[in-house]
Amino acid sequence: MPRGRGRGRGRGRGRGRRGWGRPRRREVGRGVAVGGPPQERSETGPVTVTPPPVLPPVELPPQAPLQAEPPPPVEPPPQPTLPLQVSPEAAPLMGGVDANTRLMCDSIQALIQTLVTNQQASLQQAQEQAQAHAQAQATAQANALVNPPQPVRCSNWIRDFKRYDPRPFTGSLVDPIEAQMWIVVVETTFETMECPENQKVACATFVLQKDAEIWWRDNKTLLNREGGPMNWKRFKEAFLKEYYPKSERLKKQQEFAHLVQGGLTVEKYNREFNRLKRFAPSMVDTEEKMTEKCVLGLVPRIRRMLEAFNPKTYEEALRTSKALEKPKDEKQREEPVIIGQKRPHESGGSDRPPPAHRHRSNNRPAPRWDERRPP
Repeated sequence: MPRGRGRGRGRGRGRGRRGWGRPRRREVGRGVAVGGPPQERSETGPVTVTPPPVLPPVELPPQAPLQAEPPPPVEPPPQPTLPLQVSPEAAPLMGGVDANTRLMCDSIQALIQTLVTNQQASLQQAQEQAQAHAQAQATAQANALVNPPQPVRCSNWIRDFKRYDPRPFTGSLVDPIEAQMWIVVVETTFETMECPENQKVACATFVLQKDAEIWWRDNKTLLNREGGPMNWKRFKEAFLKEYYPKSERLKKQQEFAHLVQGGLTVEKYNREFNRLKRFAPSMVDTEEKMTEKCVLGLVPRIRRMLEAFNPKTYEEALRTSKALEKPKDEKQREEPVIIGQKRPHESGGSDRPPPAHRHRSNNRPAPRWDERRPP
């Protein structure tokens, strides 16, 4: 049996199994401390342990507050670059130029070529359109010469015009003022029915009768030849020239210029004033002129009282004149006088005494001239 591996009791025997893996215990008395560094052994007394020196506290300088640093800027990721291509035509001309410049020049050249091509195409298209338009106009003019346009049918407008029952005009009236009144009535009807301008002549001439119809048929061709197509303005001028001559217009203007109230009432004077004022429009074209003309035509008694009120408008002057007029005078003027009818004082209804008789009291007839001669 080899030495040191059995269960022997001697020193050095059997330690392999019991004390394997454990640290040795240091004896204090022999100068070895358990679990600490080795200490010096004193021969005269027990071993004393010296405590470590106490160091003074170290004061740290104050530190500045921490600040958050801004994040570093984020750089965009690099874009992939396409490989540059240079046309072979531009390569020999741009020998000392880099690829980017060559590519830019090629792009500009291609853009210029595209613009030039588009401009040429636009000019060509405009020329074609102009030629087509000119050809269409020439064709329309040729067709108009060969086949003149037919007149627009106006039967519907004439039918609407007849619904308003227009007064026919015969042209055989004694008073020329009726022609002017007929024009006024027809124009009022046109405004009511909203008749278009190119249908007014057809509607108005439809109600011409007798002498007026003959005049229109005889002068229609002549009027169309002189001034082109007939319109309402030219028809009205020719109509008034025929049936309301200038001499009659001047006569009515003079009649309005010398118009006074005289024996008329204010109401009748107003009616005559409104009837004649349209023949002299220059005399009443403003409110001031019309008011002045109305006041000057009143009787002196009403005119003097009216001047104290100083009316500003024609309506105000008319209203004040009616208020200043005496009712008794108005009643006497309104009362008609009939030939052969007795007056009120002759029928016994008046308090006035009868007139004195000129014959003798015995009701004997007056002697003749030959009876008075002496015998």
